[in-house]
Amino acid sequence: MESTIIDLRGARPALLRHGMIAIEAIEAVLNEPLERVGDQQGPRASGRLASRYAPRAVVELVTVDALTERVETCLAAGESIAVLAWRGARIAALHAAWIEMPDQPAPFAQALYSALRQADAACPDRILVERPSDAAGWEAIADRLRKAAAPR
Repeated sequence: MESTIIDLRGARPALLRHGMIAIEAIEAVLNEPLERVGDQQGPRASGRLASRYAPRAVVELVTVDALTERVETCLAAGESIAVLAWRGARIAALHAAWIEMPDQPAPFAQALYSALRQADAACPDRILVERPSDAAGWEAIADRLRKAAAPR
């Protein structure tokens, strides 16, 4: 996972890209809140494009509750799929490349790009990725997965 990028040139420090450092920790060091700028605002910085980190296959983020149904729907439509999941029960293992992901942010981040490359190497039509938690620590991962799933 790439680093956090903070812009300190303005009146207030601005978060340009989430990394694995907790925003609260950065704000504590700076002793002020970070301004959150969108991907289309602020100066250009590495990793801020709308679509990035994208495998050749379509990437789709799916909630854990919808994962089983989505796998079944894709398979019924004749799609080949790969799945990256950590909470979802392993399903359709004979018909899908299933990659079990770590359930904590730091090891998940460390494994993410390798897992996406591994999934893409199976040449699926679609890679289903279990949507990450909204809890603290998952922000950078959610950002990278949104970019991997963005239209190209």
